[in-house]
Amino acid sequence: MLPLALCVCFVSSSATAVEVASGRSESGSGSMTKFPEGMFGAWYPKEKVTPKSILGPLSFEFLAWHEGGFSALRDHETGDVWFTLLMGQVFRVRGNQMQYCFGEVLLMEQSPFSVDSTNENNVTFCWRTGLRGMPTHRTGCSGCDCAKILINLVDENTLTFQFWMSPPVLHADIVLTRKGPEPPFMKAIWPLMPFPYQQCAFRDHYGPNLPGEPNLRNKTNNVKPITGGGCARSALSDRIKNNPDIAALLDNASRNVGTNSAGHCHQLNGLNYMLNSVAKRLQPSHAMDVSDVKIQYKTPSFPCDPCDVSYSVSAKIEEDEYIGVSFKGQSWEGKYPYPPEREERPCYFGMCVDSYDNFTSDRIALGYTSGGGCVREMVSKDVIGAPVDVDHKILSKTSVARVGDRTILRFTVSQHWPKFNTFDGIRVMWAIGKVSDSNGCVADIGYHGVHRGVSPIDWLFVLGSTPCRYNPLEMDDSIVAI
Repeated sequence: MLPLALCVCFVSSSATAVEVASGRSESGSGSMTKFPEGMFGAWYPKEKVTPKSILGPLSFEFLAWHEGGFSALRDHETGDVWFTLLMGQVFRVRGNQMQYCFGEVLLMEQSPFSVDSTNENNVTFCWRTGLRGMPTHRTGCSGCDCAKILINLVDENTLTFQFWMSPPVLHADIVLTRKGPEPPFMKAIWPLMPFPYQQCAFRDHYGPNLPGEPNLRNKTNNVKPITGGGCARSALSDRIKNNPDIAALLDNASRNVGTNSAGHCHQLNGLNYMLNSVAKRLQPSHAMDVSDVKIQYKTPSFPCDPCDVSYSVSAKIEEDEYIGVSFKGQSWEGKYPYPPEREERPCYFGMCVDSYDNFTSDRIALGYTSGGGCVREMVSKDVIGAPVDVDHKILSKTSVARVGDRTILRFTVSQHWPKFNTFDGIRVMWAIGKVSDSNGCVADIGYHGVHRGVSPIDWLFVLGSTPCRYNPLEMDDSIVAI
């Protein structure tokens, strides 16, 4: 990991905290930034409308920790507009610029946006004009084709927040309802960043806040990449682990996991599943439709370059539904904290797999038990769209079974694990949807809707997955049959 000290945004010793927080240490015009006035206030997720995100369906509490949720306000000292979404996420708007900043106390991540349009009911932000995109954006994109955020005031008490990265891939799609009035700047923003106006400044670069980052208006990057996993990864872990409510849930989960040297179990989108399970018991009105998906694997013998790795994926789904899973390679930030010039990864958030990432294979394993059952080996050729069956198969030992209210999919695939002996740095994509009434392997595969996510396994702490009890019966198709 990178030392946290590298992430600090240094502040002039001549500026006091109050001066910086109020904006008095910054030479600003004080003009009022244009923004829909009806959006100012505190907003919570709408009950029973499951928020969609790239991680998967979100729980109510994930967006509402400790008086969180979406808040929009104006700093009347400067005229700037600030809004927040998740805990630690801060967005600053001045004139025609917007800066996304992530972190608590320390600035860990940032991204540059421009104001594309605004009126009394909505505002649209796009990747900053004139800047090259991230390696995870569409190749050669600019502006709204790289990234786009639309906030729409549906009525006085209903708000929608949509984020595309890159369009047409939806990164987040959330419906919110008004909870309260506009919070004061010193209560909503200052506790997250002691020097918000200098930490969340309008910079033309993205990613970890490291010294000497290249300006994205340049066409080349001559800065030597630093490896190690990125500031956000370590900061996010500490921030979540230090949350007392989350720490208690994780402690209870770890006591129930048990140990089994034979294999590993991960609950995908585990934090949201955990929070939603608590809501079902204690506050049913806050319960959302969060998917229950687990992945298990046996650690292969090393060296594994390549070697066969066995998996089972189980999901609590209806009999007429499928569960699909694929491998999405490693985090872009883990190897290239600086904007990389060498690798383009436009499929990073989509359904296809870039050549850089297919060391874990580009195959989708999809299984269902309705109509006689089938395990399909598929690929996705585009960022979005229906996958197609392959002619040349590489999966082996495939099976699918229905046990109680869960469908269990098993397969073995040849993969390269040359640099790590766990799933550290690997991302898994999963999806759930309806299967047509056709028999066997000719059934039509329906759209997944909200039930789709990209889950880091052993990084981003619990935002991707949480540990679960390994079940050898789910790995052994000789014990559990179709």
